[in-house]
Amino acid sequence: MDSQLEKLTTSIQAQTVQVKDLAGSVSDRVFLQRPDPKKWSMAEHVAHLSLVNEPYLNAMQGALQDGRARGLTGAGPFKGKWFAARFIRSWEPPPRWRLKTFKEMKPAPYLNTATVLSDFEAVQEKFVRTAADADGLDLGKIKFRSPFMRLMGFALLQGFELLEIHNRRHIWHLQRTAEMLP
Repeated sequence: MDSQLEKLTTSIQAQTVQVKDLAGSVSDRVFLQRPDPKKWSMAEHVAHLSLVNEPYLNAMQGALQDGRARGLTGAGPFKGKWFAARFIRSWEPPPRWRLKTFKEMKPAPYLNTATVLSDFEAVQEKFVRTAADADGLDLGKIKFRSPFMRLMGFALLQGFELLEIHNRRHIWHLQRTAEMLP
């Protein structure tokens, strides 16, 4: 597997374990409890990751199939557009700025711990499968559009990077939320 994809896949797998460990370190009540009415619970952060990452992975899989059909193969290291790279880096924790969460990205008000964790794990596994399917393709030339902000386009590698950093950002929030609750 390409070294860039391998690094991202290893990180995603570690993030899956980290989220499960954080969830297992608190009771269901604490996992589902908001530390403040204006802040999300740990469960809401995890559910949000699934709600965002799944549509991104679907868009990336479509681009991957198109790239394969067009014969866009290549070997890394890959790069994408500088603007998208800057946008992705800006998501690094701790958050320096916030975007309003679109309605379709907001978790349901009543969640079930087992379902939230199962959904998250399934999306993480989909990331790993998608990365494996992308191996050997030109991850810098194959492009896709954000499923939420159609004006924003990314190279396929940048999509993988965005999801990994997005996870990292919310794991940072999970850790802070766990510290705030009794």
